[in-house]
Amino acid sequence: MGKSTLSTLLLCAALAAPLSAGAQARADGSASYGNLSYTYADGRIVLFDPDGGDNLDGFRLGGSLQFRTDLFAVGSITAVGDTGYDLTVIDLGVGLRHPLSSATDFVAIGGIVLAEVDAGPFDDDDTGISLTGGVRSMMSPQFELAGYANYADYLGDGDILLTGEALMHVTPELSLAASLGISDDYDVVTLGARWNFRGTRR
Repeated sequence: MGKSTLSTLLLCAALAAPLSAGAQARADGSASYGNLSYTYADGRIVLFDPDGGDNLDGFRLGGSLQFRTDLFAVGSITAVGDTGYDLTVIDLGVGLRHPLSSATDFVAIGGIVLAEVDAGPFDDDDTGISLTGGVRSMMSPQFELAGYANYADYLGDGDILLTGEALMHVTPELSLAASLGISDDYDVVTLGARWNFRGTRR
């Protein structure tokens, strides 16, 4: 089994797990394992693997702020690079959350992307759009899974990225986070931590 096939199978399992958890919660009427936080700060190491190019590494700093029961604002800055090549992407958006069960939410996010490439004699910058849909679910009191599909169009290229994400809630505030994303143009892995400023779900 090839690397890309295995990655796709693992990602499909991650995307399906939150939906399965939501269906199970509806079936057995189980109570919420815990709040899904929409107000947090997040820091990640980013490993970026473009098709046909050298691997890039860097960081991502971001956060979310819930300002209504069903609405939240998001923002992040991602910077990756290698010798002679640097890519910086800023994402700003507004999201909607809709409970599917006591432990599972559907989320939709729309926003803008500000991107800048610095590659020696070649520099470029652009503003584009980003549209995301997905599901977040508490699988246990300490473990959360999420799956997202994102369409982004900037720097003359539109692409769909499928991402599976896992979070281990060490304390109510501190979570360890990891994600795997795949698309036709690149794969990306993130590792890091999240600090949750928890509010109520309802």
